[in-house]
Amino acid sequence: MARKKNTTNLTELLLQCVTQPDPVLSMLEWLCTHLMEAEVDQQLGAEKSQRTDGRSGYRSGYRPRRLDTRMGIMYLMVPKVRQGGYIPFFVTERKRSEAMLVQVVQEAFVQGVSTRKMEKLAHSLGIENLSRSQVSEMTKGLNEQVEEFRNRSLAGTVYPVWWVDALYEKVRVDSRIVSMAVLIVCGVDENGHRDIIAVEPMAEESKSSYGVLFQNLKDRGLSTLRLIISDAHSGLVSAIRESFSGASWQRCDVIDSYAKRFPKAVQCLEDGLEDSLAFYAFPMLDARKISSSSMIERLNREIRRRTSVVEIFPNESSYVRLVTTYLMEYAEEWSVSRAYLSQESIAATLLVAA
Repeated sequence: MARKKNTTNLTELLLQCVTQPDPVLSMLEWLCTHLMEAEVDQQLGAEKSQRTDGRSGYRSGYRPRRLDTRMGIMYLMVPKVRQGGYIPFFVTERKRSEAMLVQVVQEAFVQGVSTRKMEKLAHSLGIENLSRSQVSEMTKGLNEQVEEFRNRSLAGTVYPVWWVDALYEKVRVDSRIVSMAVLIVCGVDENGHRDIIAVEPMAEESKSSYGVLFQNLKDRGLSTLRLIISDAHSGLVSAIRESFSGASWQRCDVIDSYAKRFPKAVQCLEDGLEDSLAFYAFPMLDARKISSSSMIERLNREIRRRTSVVEIFPNESSYVRLVTTYLMEYAEEWSVSRAYLSQESIAATLLVAA
């Protein structure tokens, strides 16, 4: 009898979906909604409004969530859970970063970092009445993943082309709000695929900070570098030449060679083109991709867009962890996507004398 009733309910559902503008999308939305409810019931150990001694937590309403699928856009109401939050099953590929965002908000919450945007975000995630010990326990596994990624060995992998840039966010340090930099290095490996090879927090961009960054990369096993692409920074060129002799950041070489013959042209280069002429020494590489730092700047803008919801980070470690988590996602996507530079051009680049 129960089986017949379930069949009848399913038939009614299908008939209702058929009347919608997009029946398949409507069925998918229904399925996601019910799967979320089932997942939350399992997480809490009790159904909605059920009274039981085995309950491990409580619901706290719903929050809207946009989900882009190949069949179209859905707007779902995601259940909120107090003390720990809930991340829907359909964001599994981004579950780590969403969990880290929850962790940062939780950490800010218990440390008293309060802004209107932060309070609104904490409320939307159902975060309330948390202790420091609860936050520490919930984030232990995520922190281990981040540290493993940042300190992984790079020995045996060659990255002949690098992009370097810095990302700035507001961070609380000793009761003060300061602008802190995270230096990010992207590299292209022998197969032409991009990777995130360094994420290092620094108080500022300087010769010494870049020197520390490059020394850390050498300690992790990197040595081969042919071309480095970045914005113009005082101290960056000196740090490159001290750490990786022979690597090209060609601004000074090009300008010096033409300074006497074409002084006005050289002055124009110094004033307007931000020293982006190193790519001329590497004609085998795609000039559109190596003639500027646009690639890493686009990446940083996307990271900044995603971290802007936090507004002020409670400490340096929470800032570095969230940024690194987002960068880990991009590194994973790049590893299985189309090569950024051709394998043949990278092989030719490695033949350039260092």
